[in-house]
Amino acid sequence: MTDSGKLIGWEALIDFYDSMAELTPPGVSFKRDSKAGKTYLYLQFRIPGGKRYAKPCACDFTEDGIRKALMKAQKVAEALTKFSTESEFWAWYDS
Repeated sequence: MTDSGKLIGWEALIDFYDSMAELTPPGVSFKRDSKAGKTYLYLQFRIPGGKRYAKPCACDFTEDGIRKALMKAQKVAEALTKFSTESEFWAWYDS
């Protein structure tokens, strides 16, 4: 943080990520993981009657990538209520 109280660089990106994570629909959340100096975004969700999954969402850890991840989270949440079987959901998810 600078003397003026404004966030810069990485701090601003983390703050943006946290604010967008609060907007994820019920049942779906973000997960952030760092490996070899790179940060990856995952979507975490539970299949009805199944276990919790963390799947890469192919979104960069940038403001645009976080926005894309939020849109994907909304689609996943919708699909979780739409499909009645796990196999139908995974067929949709993998397409």
